[in-house]
This record gives sequence, C-alpha cells and structure tokens, in this order.
Amino acid sequence: MSYPIYRQWKNAKIDDRPYLSVVIPAANHAEVIVPTIGAVISQMCDTCTYWELIVVDGGSTDGTVEFVAELGLPNLTLLQTGGDSTLTERLQQGVRAARGHYILITEPENLAPIDELDRLLAQVERGTSDIAVGQKDQRQARKNVAGKQSLLKWLRLSGCDAHTSLMLFRREAAKPLFPKLTGNHKNPGNEICELAYTLKYKVSCVPVRYAGV
Repeated sequence: MSYPIYRQWKNAKIDDRPYLSVVIPAANHAEVIVPTIGAVISQMCDTCTYWELIVVDGGSTDGTVEFVAELGLPNLTLLQTGGDSTLTERLQQGVRAARGHYILITEPENLAPIDELDRLLAQVERGTSDIAVGQKDQRQARKNVAGKQSLLKWLRLSGCDAHTSLMLFRREAAKPLFPKLTGNHKNPGNEICELAYTLKYKVSCVPVRYAGV
C-alpha cells in the first residue's frame, strides 16, 4: 500500500469524479466487514489515487453498521436499505450512488481477494470488455463467451456461476444495466451477465483465486 496515497485518501474528501468506485453489499457481516474494508483500502491505495468505497447495508442487527460508521473515513459512504432488501436491491443502490469511471462489486467476506482486481482492470481499461467477471473455475474462466446463447449455455449447462464476488464494470455499462435487474434470479451475477448480453455489452470471464480454493 502506498502510504502517501492512503494518508491523502483517509484525510480528505475527493470532490472530483473518482477513477474507481468499490461497492460492498452487506447484511450482518460484523465479523468480516472491517478486515475486508482494510484489504480493499490496502489494494486500492496501490491501484489508484482517486477512488471511493460504498458499503450498502441491508438491515444488519449485529453491529455491522456501527463498525463501518466508526471508521469515520471521508471517502467511505455507508448506505442503508432496510431489513427486507434483497442483494439485488443493495447492489442497485450501491451502483446508483457510485461516481467512478469504473465500478467494482465485491463481497464482504472478500472471497475473491481484492488483490485480484488488476486482472479485471486490465480487461476493461484496454477496452476489450465492458464487464469483467472473476471466475474461480479456471477452465471455464479462460473462455470469452461470444454471444447470448453461448452465455446461457455456459451459465446453465456447464455448472459455472457468475458470482458477485468480484465484478468490474465500465460506468457506461453499469449505470444503464443495474436499474433493469429484476432480482428474480437466485444468483444476481447470472442475471447481470444475461442482461449484459441482451444489452450487447462485452463480458470477459477472468480466472481468479478464491479464498480456500
């Protein structure tokens, strides 16, 4: 972690558009949320200078909200959706609030470690993808799926899921896409990918290591 960048990030609010927004949807994650925020800060302060962190809580009763609020970081925004909100609704609220040129979704458990971000960022920064999905299945992740029917086959028949553990979006893709999510899928990541192909966005599946895998 770059300490000068961290010191600047933790002491002064970024007024300009951030380069990257990190969105973490949480619900009763008191045991893991602060270590995950620490890991995100460490990685991001090595990745770019101007970035923001958004935690969207869905009615936690275990102290998650209090732990996040106590950090008192000027570039960390804490949003609350209420106890009956779904994961999809928390994701939608986080993306709606995100100001960055790129928007990263990660999970409060840090299952796909945030230090894998550079692999995803390489795909979207060079313009080959609108969305990069971290995929733990190495054989399937090396495939760039080339059409909606191929995507549906890949998702439904191969046994591989597009989890929301680590997903990176260009702002121009995320902002139109997320309001269209219905939340009817068991796995929001699958609906995100299916909708991305419907909207003709380019999706890359990037092999990343998962915690414990």
